[in-house]
Amino acid sequence: MPLLIDELIATASDFDLCNEVFKRIDSHHPRDTRLKEFSRPERVVLCVWNCHGIIGNGGFRYLLEATYVGDPRLKYAYQAFDILGCKPAFDAFRRTFSVFPDGFPPADIDKRMKIYLKAMRKWPTEEDLLMFKAPVEKALADFIRARPEAFAHLNGVSSQMAAVEVEEPEEIEKRENPYDLLPHWARVAFAIRIAWDIFPLLREYWPQIPTKYMAYVRKALEIGEEATIGDVDLEQLRIGHRECLQTAGAALMMLEGKRGAPVDGISATKASQVAKTAEFALLAARQPSDESAEAVQETVFWAFTALEEKKHKKFNKQMSANYYALKRLAATHKWTDRTKMPANLWDRLN
Repeated sequence: MPLLIDELIATASDFDLCNEVFKRIDSHHPRDTRLKEFSRPERVVLCVWNCHGIIGNGGFRYLLEATYVGDPRLKYAYQAFDILGCKPAFDAFRRTFSVFPDGFPPADIDKRMKIYLKAMRKWPTEEDLLMFKAPVEKALADFIRARPEAFAHLNGVSSQMAAVEVEEPEEIEKRENPYDLLPHWARVAFAIRIAWDIFPLLREYWPQIPTKYMAYVRKALEIGEEATIGDVDLEQLRIGHRECLQTAGAALMMLEGKRGAPVDGISATKASQVAKTAEFALLAARQPSDESAEAVQETVFWAFTALEEKKHKKFNKQMSANYYALKRLAATHKWTDRTKMPANLWDRLN
């Protein structure tokens, strides 16, 4: 039986309280609930905890380069940090958003990134550093503790989302996380394949990419692929994961005009996203079977973000075909989370 909200408030750490309430809100409402339909306290928790995680992973740049359903211009997110009352965090938001003409990012990602990257020429920015140091976790926990009645309706709500059966290929991206329906090594192989499919874009977006960064990502994917077939070298996976992360950071940090840098901010962002795709595919290979599905979902997210929108439909069709082919093969051969993949897996499926 899940703890009551009052029990959570009394016993949970700041992180556990924020994370549990966030997940219960997400579980309590139908998947198609619009952000504006949540109560204000719920919206504060959802926006603050989501933004806190994204910014902590890559600064405001990561926040701005993605699309948010129901909050295309991040107005709810801005309002949530204002309501939260954590002054350093809100100041970071306010100063970041001040570069946009009307104080909020355009809904069009290319337009917003062009404005932002012109104004912010280094990473991390001063606003990023301010946000990294801000006590957001404590502030949000205090916000929840001060309003137990606002979250009382979450008593008895489980934070675990039920697995939803996937029927049609076009529905794959609409599910909470269909990748946990694949056995562990099959889902890792699926993620590695996605990263390989968009790997050529790394040089396309970054024509003068230093040789070492291309080698980092290529070698990482080879290591990840080997892990799906035979013995797992955790140390090599760790190194490969780290070097993909370094490549993603290097694409963003090399200044325009510097030798070897991407030609502009948008190209730098796209190159970084290709490397992020490989980074999360390697993370899936490093993680235990009960955690890897989330990393696979992140792999898919970064792949779609890296691709131009006009290529999404074709990519989704191929990705879905691979997913269902793996699902059928897993069922036919009764694969488990411990089952390794055949060396000629993709030849068999294509």
